[in-house]
Amino acid sequence: HEGYKRTIGFAEGPYRRTFTIKPPGDGKAPMGAVLEFDTIRWGGKVLVNGKLAGQYDLGYSPCRFDISELAKPGENELEVVTRGWSQIAHFDKDNVKIMSGPANGWGGKTGGIPGDVFLRYYRGAAVSSITVTPKIKGPSCDVAVKLAAGAAAWEGRVIAQVFSDDGATGMSKPAAQKVQLKAGQILQLDLKDLLMPGGKLWSPESPVMYRVVAWVEDNTGETCSVREETFGLRELAIKDGRLTINGQPVALHGYTGLGPYSNFEIVKDTERLYDFQITGHRAFNARAFRRHMDPLPREWIDMCDRNGMLIVCEIPNFPDEERIPSGTHEGPYAWPEFAENVKREEAAIIALRANHPSIIAWSVSNEGNGYGDWERKNLVPFVKTVDPTRPIMLSADITDDFADSHNFAGNWYGTEIDFERAAANLAAAYPARIVGCSEYGQFGYSALRYGPTLPPWASPERELDMAILESEQTEALRRQRFGLIMPFLDPVNWRSKTFDIKETDDNFHALRNALAPLAVSLDFPLRHA
Repeated sequence: HEGYKRTIGFAEGPYRRTFTIKPPGDGKAPMGAVLEFDTIRWGGKVLVNGKLAGQYDLGYSPCRFDISELAKPGENELEVVTRGWSQIAHFDKDNVKIMSGPANGWGGKTGGIPGDVFLRYYRGAAVSSITVTPKIKGPSCDVAVKLAAGAAAWEGRVIAQVFSDDGATGMSKPAAQKVQLKAGQILQLDLKDLLMPGGKLWSPESPVMYRVVAWVEDNTGETCSVREETFGLRELAIKDGRLTINGQPVALHGYTGLGPYSNFEIVKDTERLYDFQITGHRAFNARAFRRHMDPLPREWIDMCDRNGMLIVCEIPNFPDEERIPSGTHEGPYAWPEFAENVKREEAAIIALRANHPSIIAWSVSNEGNGYGDWERKNLVPFVKTVDPTRPIMLSADITDDFADSHNFAGNWYGTEIDFERAAANLAAAYPARIVGCSEYGQFGYSALRYGPTLPPWASPERELDMAILESEQTEALRRQRFGLIMPFLDPVNWRSKTFDIKETDDNFHALRNALAPLAVSLDFPLRHA
């Protein structure tokens, strides 16, 4: 039922390969086939045996193509023609171009296929997605199974069962429901309260995973399609301004990463990825991180699931980059098509990653300066309907769940006291929300210490400046009991010395100490320590 799966690449241009479909040879109904992509970056078209299977017009979300009518028994030719930024259709007003497809015009513009590709087989009806809602009481879970019928009507039943992570032990009894589908119909069935006696809860300290399998059988009992997902038993809530996992408060201390998370080459080396994302982060007391406007590959999130590393998953949306400088104060949201595409992108990404327990919040916009009111009125409640189980953040803005900030006072030509004053004011204004600073200390240049002449980028002076700045600012946030503390830097792969921070750096030790689970703050005359 599953043909192949592999990460193809991240480069603009056409991709081609052959694949083989073996004829059933059993006299049963013809086999249907579906191609699923985690995404086709910046869109493109998919052809099978030279004929168009479909097109994708966004930038980061998954897409699915039924190729049953195009594929044939034996060898088939698959071609994916990716496009880059320059080929994307744009809205045009006053000679200012706003993209019509992807929701984020910031960052890399290269096309490609950076995620997984699946070829899935089915007879009559296919399981196209599984979404698990865990319940720690019982414990139990609800399983939503989405079915897609082929070219003819179909009837049978859908079945779901929970197993141990290795699939060897049944954790629940099978739950079944009869279903009838019209030709081409898509239907979601909700299987409620799959009891899991003896099931263990997922937490950062004990990241226990389970596997849910859903399949459909026709009226003869023949299995027609199978799909599986992994998940963890955990519930999220906000209490007294803290995120809680299964009722226990958790500090979201770590950092916001930019450059290294665009390096998808790292997922090909499991040891290197573990050394970076788990060993390295734990070494400087990071327990959570925010990926700056780019959903991670599945392998990356799977590793966080199984090792208890928490993710604030930010969906690519940077409307401030697309501001229209025409004096009309209109932004990209003024185009209904743009707003609709943002929602399409966000809903699809959330649906793809909903079962990952390590994802503890969605950030649905980054620095939407001037558009916060629109986003609170439209984007936030929309995402809440897509996933009511997770808190929602507007990066550098306010929601009912988070009061987040980006604070660079003291970095360049501000004053350090402005940083502390802003932190204190935010904490005082929103005591019942998770108060956060998800960007600060950006690479540590301080005009206070060096004036207009900055030290060279890789100099010891620059590293010491960054260490002092981030140590003092992180400690200031902790004094205000910030629930989310994430300096904006790239402390990655210090062991292999591939990126910016190394175990021998001043900055590594500054972060390790500033983010330590136990911290003591003392005030002396004229000095804080």
